[in-house]
Amino acid sequence: MLVRDKFYIGGRWVAPSGKEMIDVHRAGDGAVMGKVPAGGESDIAAAVAAATVTLASAEQLHSWAWRIPFLLGGIIAAGGYFLRRRLRESGYQPQAARTDDPLPLKQALTQAPRAMVYAVLFTSGYGIVNYVTMVFLPVYASEFGSVTESLALQINTVAQAVTLLVVPLAGWFTDRFVRRRTLLIAAFVAEGGVALGCFALANAGGAAGYALAQIAFGFLLALVMGAAPAMLVELFPSEYRMSGYSVSFNTGIGIAGGTAPVVATSLIGATGDLLAPAWFLMFGAALAAGAAFVMKDRSRDPLR
Repeated sequence: MLVRDKFYIGGRWVAPSGKEMIDVHRAGDGAVMGKVPAGGESDIAAAVAAATVTLASAEQLHSWAWRIPFLLGGIIAAGGYFLRRRLRESGYQPQAARTDDPLPLKQALTQAPRAMVYAVLFTSGYGIVNYVTMVFLPVYASEFGSVTESLALQINTVAQAVTLLVVPLAGWFTDRFVRRRTLLIAAFVAEGGVALGCFALANAGGAAGYALAQIAFGFLLALVMGAAPAMLVELFPSEYRMSGYSVSFNTGIGIAGGTAPVVATSLIGATGDLLAPAWFLMFGAALAAGAAFVMKDRSRDPLR
């Protein structure tokens, strides 16, 4: 059993404020597979304070940034109240695992091999798009453009904030109006369509051009993040849902996505073309869009 007994806050591992632990259950049979600490109010406050101190200068902190944690607390409280008021029980009950069932991962690989392959291809393209646009692009703008590293990271933070706001709206939109596959394909096609232009802006458009490119990429990625988790969950039945989802997701995001900045850098070195990462991004977007096209779309269907 894997046990994590600390939080990573402010650049170091710290003990939680309380002793309560949360059991992590395996989706296939409900068995406890690990434990993590239950964060309390002081742990959350420490994390928000650490983020505020990191993002703001000393002068900004004393002038206005100290108000940010209080503002966030009010937004979270209002959001939690709104969600709880509208929460309804769906009546869904997952099927209980039998004692003679094989491991959930084995079931996923043997009973749904095609879904696993499609999911890995999808998350590989998704990972390339994610890491090239949100991890590699700030470094690219500071190395090859006229943007300082600190400004590039600040603009990236703004883009991440935009992403955070758009994700739940995209999820709500696919829950009610558009099928998940449709939104995913449209978002990835758009990512590929603007890739060359956005990298040109990051390279030669100055701070304003880079900001436009980064925020545009963040917005499009938020559309993907709002639809992709549900799309992947709905691919697999409850007997091996978590194993199928977690293995395919982490394989694609971890391997293809995690190595994407290295590949993008290598492409510049090998070709001498500063727009080579954009072509790599287009490849990732095409891979994800193609995989989404062949994946089974069960938008708004009852979970199996």
